[in-house]
Amino acid sequence: MSLCALQLQLQSFKPINRIHRHLCAFHFYVYDMSRQVEAHHYCMHYNQDMRQCAIFDSPEADACLIDIEYIISEKVFNTLSDEEKKLWHSHDYEVKGGILFMPGVPKAIERKELEEVQMSSI
Repeated sequence: MSLCALQLQLQSFKPINRIHRHLCAFHFYVYDMSRQVEAHHYCMHYNQDMRQCAIFDSPEADACLIDIEYIISEKVFNTLSDEEKKLWHSHDYEVKGGILFMPGVPKAIERKELEEVQMSSI
């Protein structure tokens, strides 16, 4: 048995096992909108109002972690100060523009999930 296989048996990966959504989007560089990166969001729900997503540059086993994003509900966003709100953005453009999607998920299920994401801010 390999050392990795042994570690998988000995250690708990409970936080990682909470990941239950895979969203994919193309993120544009703020300073150069002609450049983009494929961003695979692997998300877990903390509660109805907040998700945390680990973002990788591909869905492959050798993908690099490139960001962590929080998605909050509109209700929570509205409680933030004006200064804090400047640090967040909506997914409205990505959803309506078709650049945020759920790989391998039937359209009816994808549509419902993306409606929730669209109304949130990260």
